[in-house]
Amino acid sequence: MQQLPDQSKELQVERCFGLLLSPGRHVRHSDMQLVEMLSWSIGSHSHDRKSYVITGQWDCNDPAFESLNQETAKDSGVFFTVAVDLVIKVR
Repeated sequence: MQQLPDQSKELQVERCFGLLLSPGRHVRHSDMQLVEMLSWSIGSHSHDRKSYVITGQWDCNDPAFESLNQETAKDSGVFFTVAVDLVIKVR
């Protein structure tokens, strides 16, 4: 997530309380799987912009992630969707 620099108000992330993953692209909310969030923190600052680091862990044996455990051809790709639940404060 990145805020446009010409906005008059700063959006500040207060906390992250959920990390969701799903194999695929253009997935529905109901397809997302809540995974164990290990940590979140404010990362580096550059050009008056903050970055946030969110770390999570999923069970690779979970049937929902079975497609990610398949071997793929060298020139093919696999899409993976990541979403986070954030509490944002406007400053």
